[in-house]
Amino acid sequence: MEQSNQVYLLLPNILKMKFNNAKLSIGILYIGVIVLASIIALYFQIENHIISHFGDTIKTVYVFIFLVIIFTLPFDIFSHIKLNPKKEKKILEIIYANIILFLIFILYGSVIFYSYDKQSLSLCILLSIITQLMLLPFQELSIKTLLKGRPNELGGFRLMIIPESPSYMTMNILRTFKHTMIVVPKHWTIQNSENYKFHLERFKLNIKKKNHIKSYLFSIVINTILFVIFYSYYSNTNISAVAFTIKVSLIFNIIGFVYILVLPSLSQRGIYSIDNI
Repeated sequence: MEQSNQVYLLLPNILKMKFNNAKLSIGILYIGVIVLASIIALYFQIENHIISHFGDTIKTVYVFIFLVIIFTLPFDIFSHIKLNPKKEKKILEIIYANIILFLIFILYGSVIFYSYDKQSLSLCILLSIITQLMLLPFQELSIKTLLKGRPNELGGFRLMIIPESPSYMTMNILRTFKHTMIVVPKHWTIQNSENYKFHLERFKLNIKKKNHIKSYLFSIVINTILFVIFYSYYSNTNISAVAFTIKVSLIFNIIGFVYILVLPSLSQRGIYSIDNI
């Protein structure tokens, strides 16, 4: 009887471990497919095949972006189905999100195309910085519209409560041009109050130390340096703006994978530094 009770008590943790393992496996699989596809596309110089079929104009960049969205959409839907309970499955929202993502990619693809086409290093640097700063309002807009975030305030800090957040979603810091807020999934607010308050204090300390701003600035510098390196290298090879845009998009997919590998260790260091205050 005692052993049965112990198994019963451990069951939620076992199920949670299985869920976390499944989430991790699906995430690794998804990213692995994108990285592998990007490497194959670079190896076979897919930009030349696309240009030969659709021409060497900016419209070809839009075709490439459309093909990327079509390629990744089934994986988005598959991971959404696997990670969410039946009541939380909203396939239409995934499709709407991909439509918005397509429009954002068109904007960014146009900027990359334009910056390379003008063959101006200073313009390249300026547009790289501007496009990264544009992510700040895009993040706020997506949380308010797609996730239906509701503004709140606690202890002088701005919160954005997500009422219908996925069960695996965690808290995060959202920086906009105007202010900083803590994004809080609704299910966090109804859990153990001490645990919720503890994590809130962590985020508050993070904001006070301005670690999130340092992270944004650091990422902008790194991404801009990389973009300038690619621009300088390919501008000497006489490839077209269309080919450059496609190549750089694929390369940054791979770089994004490297960022994901490095991020956990950096995140842990940040948590340790906050906990030691």
